[in-house]
Amino acid sequence: MSSPEANWNRVWDRAAQSGSYSYLHSRLERSMDKVGYFISNGVLFRDGDRVLEAGCGDGLVLLSLLRLFEIQGHGLDISVSAKERAEELMEIEGNRFSFDIGDILAMPYPDDHFDKIVCLGVIEHFHDPTQSLREVYRVLKPGGQVIMMTPNKKSLGVLDRKVKQWMGTWPFGYQTEYSPAELEGLMTAQHFQIRKREGLLRRRLPHDNRTVRVIGNFDRLINLFVEDWGFFSYVFATK
Repeated sequence: MSSPEANWNRVWDRAAQSGSYSYLHSRLERSMDKVGYFISNGVLFRDGDRVLEAGCGDGLVLLSLLRLFEIQGHGLDISVSAKERAEELMEIEGNRFSFDIGDILAMPYPDDHFDKIVCLGVIEHFHDPTQSLREVYRVLKPGGQVIMMTPNKKSLGVLDRKVKQWMGTWPFGYQTEYSPAELEGLMTAQHFQIRKREGLLRRRLPHDNRTVRVIGNFDRLINLFVEDWGFFSYVFATK
């Protein structure tokens, strides 16, 4: 079995090699959509805020924030290939953030350091997410805000993941999904003060691929009848 670093390097190497117009534009659309969602939920990014994205990948969420706010952006990821991709995108965007290669389980930052932390689609890749949440809590300032997201257990995305694992085409290694209530429970156990939890549907965007569209359509239908059904589980919290 390959290391997490090697696995995520392969993921980001494939993304860079695809050169897909629709892939990059889809990710840009999704990143800007996420930032709009953060703002609509009362997360106020102020000039000079020190903002960490823990598990930032290619950094598009931070770059989307930098389009709108004069924050001090910091990205952390385990993948060297992700950093290379982020450097290319920073050149394209004409904005920069500090990118550190490191592990969310032992982040290279002092206690009480960041005003805001964004952590999207990361902790579900650990068999036990406790240490990752402890580290997020440690480096967040008192009163600071955290946005945590995982795939939602209440989504047909779970079936998609299981089918791809069975077929041997799932690229993302170990993953487990959490319902919004489960994610809230994990964070409450680490002393976060919960402001909101939500099962969020994946919004339709022009460059979505067929699989994303099909899952989204079924999730929207089931959401009419089942509470917290949606592709994402989100929790907004403070320290």
